[in-house]
Amino acid sequence: MTDRIYCVSSALSMGCTFLDWSLLYLSGQQQFFNVKEFSFVAVSDNPLLLDNSTPNAHGHKKNHPSGKNQTIDYAKQLKTKSDGINVFSMYPMPLYFDLCCQDLGFLPTELGQTDRFKSVTDYQKHDYLDMLRSISIDQDIPVIYVWHDYKSLGYHWTARALDHYLVSNEKPSSLQDLIDEHQKIFFQKSVLAWRDLGLNAPWDQREQLALDIRPFEPHWSQDLIPTVGVDIAVNCLDLWTDTESIITDIMTRLRIDVSYNRSKTWRPIADAWRGIQQKNLEFFKNLTTILDSIINDRDCALPELSFYQEAIVQHCLIYQHNLNFKTWGLCKFPANAQDLHRLLEPNIHCINA
Repeated sequence: MTDRIYCVSSALSMGCTFLDWSLLYLSGQQQFFNVKEFSFVAVSDNPLLLDNSTPNAHGHKKNHPSGKNQTIDYAKQLKTKSDGINVFSMYPMPLYFDLCCQDLGFLPTELGQTDRFKSVTDYQKHDYLDMLRSISIDQDIPVIYVWHDYKSLGYHWTARALDHYLVSNEKPSSLQDLIDEHQKIFFQKSVLAWRDLGLNAPWDQREQLALDIRPFEPHWSQDLIPTVGVDIAVNCLDLWTDTESIITDIMTRLRIDVSYNRSKTWRPIADAWRGIQQKNLEFFKNLTTILDSIINDRDCALPELSFYQEAIVQHCLIYQHNLNFKTWGLCKFPANAQDLHRLLEPNIHCINA
């Protein structure tokens, strides 16, 4: 094992930025080497960005390569700086979709085609697993892998970050930019068909999205724990709920001492971070109750729902219960399930599950 260099990773956004920061912060280290800036930068006292539209721990300037080739390059650069004293780390992610498309010889705009999308996800998965193996075995750097438990499915129904678009490393300016990109790539025909009919109002866009999305389709990484290339496997739900025990165990296995003084200031930050994770899961946990209350006319207060979450509720009614809403003029869902119950009507769309 390469001394005092480690790699944290997950195939989806699972909290690895906070994990990476915690390992550095709790080590007592003041600085860490940032490959992109090619210099040592300060370890943040608090990485949480709570005033964002997508609250997260991305105030930490992690080493964040994409795909096998860039990750191996980062590993080699970190090794040249390793001094056996400072802790060095990186958080690699799967190869960007646009780079997968480039390697396979077609355009990102073709991702809406089922065969193209499957080719890209298969290629991305192979590259990612090969990257984990290369880092753990060839580079002798321990890999801490946070895996995607099925019970965390709804976690990604809330936008986790505005760091980059789906198909490029460019930074979107808003959550709506991400939604627009997703619609343009995957539902272009549907978007154009509704637009040609003059169905451009918010309630039309919500219904079109409800018909198109498949929120319950699993990501290729779901329940995947690679047998090769992973030194420490962590269930994402354990990281989000038993954070201190999980991180302490990781540091013990990495032979990194925990700073007593830092641990006292870290705990309230970890508590706030855990709150973010639980909030991201609340809608998924409550979805069955929300649907039951709407269908059965129960007096039930509804949580504040995002536009995408409203579309998921409408999707479930259409595909699971053959019901829909009379939503003309409804820009935002009401605050009580009974008000939505009064808007129920039979679904008239021809649907394919």
